Order: sequence, then C-alpha cells, then structure tokens
Amino acid sequence: MSLNHDRDIEILRQEVTDRIASGDGLKAESVVARLLGRWPEDPRVLVTAGNCALAAGCDALAVERYSKCLASHPDCIEALTNLGFLYRRLHLLEEARAILRRGIAVDKGNVDCWTNYSATFVNEGMPEEGERVTREALGHRPESAALRWNLALVLLEQGRWAEGWAEYRHRFEVPALTKAVGRLPWTPRRLPSPEALGRGQLVVCRSEQGLGDEILFAGVLREFIDDARARGAEVVISGNRRLKAVYRRSFPDVRWAESGFGQMPAWVVPMGDLPGFYRCVDADFPAHTGYLLADPEDSKLLRRSLLKRARGRPIVGLAPSGGCRWTHGAFRSVAPSEWSPLFSVPALFVGLGYREEDDRLSETAAAVGAELLTCPEIVRQIDYSRTFDLVAALDLVITVPTSVLHVAGALGVPCWVAMDQRAAWRECSRDAAIPWYPVSHARFLRGRVDDGWCDLIRRMARRLLVFQPGQLPGRCEP
Repeated sequence: MSLNHDRDIEILRQEVTDRIASGDGLKAESVVARLLGRWPEDPRVLVTAGNCALAAGCDALAVERYSKCLASHPDCIEALTNLGFLYRRLHLLEEARAILRRGIAVDKGNVDCWTNYSATFVNEGMPEEGERVTREALGHRPESAALRWNLALVLLEQGRWAEGWAEYRHRFEVPALTKAVGRLPWTPRRLPSPEALGRGQLVVCRSEQGLGDEILFAGVLREFIDDARARGAEVVISGNRRLKAVYRRSFPDVRWAESGFGQMPAWVVPMGDLPGFYRCVDADFPAHTGYLLADPEDSKLLRRSLLKRARGRPIVGLAPSGGCRWTHGAFRSVAPSEWSPLFSVPALFVGLGYREEDDRLSETAAAVGAELLTCPEIVRQIDYSRTFDLVAALDLVITVPTSVLHVAGALGVPCWVAMDQRAAWRECSRDAAIPWYPVSHARFLRGRVDDGWCDLIRRMARRLLVFQPGQLPGRCEP
C-alpha cells in the first residue's frame, strides 16, 4: 500500500473518531462506508468500523467487524482489546477473557488489554481471582491508575477496607472517571488527614460519582464535620443538587455551597475519600439507625395517607430495576412478571421505580389482585428529597441494588435487597447483612444466573407473610 493510501486512511479514520466524539454517529458511519468501500480488508479500517458500531450501540455489528479483522490479522492488538471490552460489556466473560489473554500474549505490556482483563473479575463474585490477575497486571504496568482502581474494587469486595481505600483514590487519575467525577484545582493528589486541619481553614466536601454512592458516603459526613470543627476548621458541603434539601435538613449547622466558597479552601475532599479515615476495619462500621433526614411533615402526611389506604396491611416499597448495561443492569433488575409471588401476600405495595418500564409492575400486581400504588410525581422528581420523604413513610423497602437501597439505609428503614451473586463492593458481605447498613438491611441472594429470580422472590414472599411493621431484618437470610 502506498504512502498516499496510508495517509488517506489515517485522515478518514481521524474524521470517524472526531464525528463519534461530537455525537454525529450518522456521519461517522457514512465515512466508515467510504473506508470499507475502498479498503475492505485493511485492519485499521475494520477496527475503525468496529469502533463506530460500538459507539452507536450496534454490538452485533461491532463483533462482526472486529472478528473479520482478527480472521486475517490475528495479532491486531486494537481489535483484540476492543473485542474483549465488548464481550465484557455483553457479559460474555469467558469469551472476553480468552480474547484478552490473546492480546496479552501479543503484547505483555498493553495496559488496555490488562485493564479490560482484570475488569472481567470486578463485581463478578470472584474478587480473589480478580486481585491475583490485577496484581499480575501491575507487575507489567505498575504506573497504571486504571489497574490500581480495579485493585481497589476487588479489595473492597473482600472487605479489606484499609487496603482498598488506599487504592481507591487512584480513580481521579482514570480518564473516564475523571470526566464523570471532575476535578477541582484544590483537590490534592495525596490525601491529608483530619488531624492536619487547622483553625480558620475551610474544607469543602464535594459530590461523588452516582447518587447512591454519595448517599452511602454521606454516612461518614457527621464524623468528619465534628472532627474538623474540633480543630477549628469549617466544612462546606458541595454535593449533588438533587440532595440539597436532604443535606440542609440533616446538617443544619453546615453551610451549603451555592456558587462560591467565600474563601480559598484549604482542602476539597471528595466524599468517597472519607471512609478511608473512618471505615478501615469491620469494627468501624456503626450499627446506626439512619444518618440523613426526611422532611418530618411531608413524611407524616404521606404516612397518614398510606395507612388509610393500607387498612392494616404492611406498606411495602418496591424498586425492581437498577443500573444500565455497562453497570451490571442485567443482574440488578427483576422483570415485572417475576414479582408475582410477592404480590400474593396481603400488603399495600408502593412503586419506587423511576423508569417508565417499571410502570408495568402495576399490570403484574393487578393480575393477582394486589394493590400497587405508583407515585411518579414523587420518585421522578429532580429533587430527590421527595423520594426520601416517601421511603420514610414506608414499613419496608424491597429493592434491587439501586439508589433506593441507600436511601433506606440513610433513613434506617428496614430493607430487603434482591441480589445476584455478581455484586459491587457496596452490597458485598460475608453474611446476610450489608456492612454499611448492618441493622436495617438484609440480603437475599439468588442462585445461578440461569435459575432466574423466582426462588428468591418466593423466599421474600414467605418472609413478608410474617413481617410485622417496625421489625428489623435480622442478620439471617430466610
């Protein structure tokens, strides 16, 4: 191939990349069609075509294009890496690991191959193997922040808190997470400690990752605020604005950052760094009964209305789905039809799902003569404090791993969690409890993936038959 051909391919490949970055998927695919029309067998073209399909969510087409590239160019490292990533996203883990091992054999120092390979063991119920693989990867690429991040996650899954938090801070060096979390100029690379704070200093506690994560991390805020205040420092909260009303109720003695801080902060601490000070061994997790507050008047009104409608039955909130396809959504969602055994139990069910597809639960409930009350005007509000008010009015929450799990924990409301064996560190445990919410929460684990959720839902239904309002879950799964 001539130099002119190489140059033309690279120019068009860059145009595809730029179009994808700008969100112009149709134009990107039209450029891909030109590339394939002129150089249908070129590995660079096939990889670019696969990347375009991957960005557009056309997974089957992306697999086809990467596979075609590898059929004629089996050592193409970019195709191996991207196909491995795609198989991982599709939860085809054995296929992903096989492809990525091929990539590592081609280039033992390829950080993308190692990162994707180690990630196939994160949140998959096998953290020990994940640790082994990630440490092997770090032997080749010790400078990789993404590998350090994977190591943090598998250590936290094992409940090795101090080791996990030490690695967890590397998240701010991972481009994808930095883009999502952001970075303030005063956030230090090396984490100070509360003991380093001095009189008159300003400390900003800032929002962190997803809504559920931030609610979980807020369980450490009071300890940090009190420590800072004991040293004469002031704490300002710069959290997710959907939680503004909740923070103001729960921490009335702490200023909320509206637009500026008033003075240069001495330290901007992401909330996800706080557990590294206060949750380093199992004994550090308090048996609390809540740490955030709902609006007492709104909750009282909602409770009164629900009691009238329940007529002596328990009032049970139900959140059936969570996550998306790249955050284990397939293992964090229970189809509406699978909840039928639960609806056979006399109770007033309250829908806590915020997605439109969750509305189909009403049809399942109606089919067995159960009552499911939906409150879209509450659970779909931008102001998440309304969800807090509703959850505080319930007797029990039944949920998959999603943000409502953390709302119930923050309020101390009894909660049963329907879980797959594949779980993130937030919900992992060595018994039926969840360390962050040891008093209020109990986990119900399902068996193999191909067993479905039916057995788990039936166990929940049997437990609900004998549930009494005000009853805490206890530590033993039924």
